[in-house]
Amino acid sequence: MKNKLDFLLNQVNIGTYNKCETIEIIGFNIFSLNHNIIIERFFRTLKQNNIYISDYQTIKDLKEGIKAFMYKYNFKRFHLSLNYQKPMNIYLDFIQKTA
Repeated sequence: MKNKLDFLLNQVNIGTYNKCETIEIIGFNIFSLNHNIIIERFFRTLKQNNIYISDYQTIKDLKEGIKAFMYKYNFKRFHLSLNYQKPMNIYLDFIQKTA
């Protein structure tokens, strides 16, 4: 199961990666470190709440499952760190205020 999962994840470029490469790509500063923490936490949530508990048989199934998860995560799910608001609502409010 683990080898099959790693293969599928690598096919859609969301698999494991070398943290040194990440630092080299995004630059080494405080914003980059905080950004990396956010991304790492998101991927942990994606894997634990979707990928590990789903039995994806093909890359197409995996992509569709991730797409559905991303929709739910951004449009339907309330986030504690956003004071129990949905990320898309926060984003749209920000866009309206800055426009």
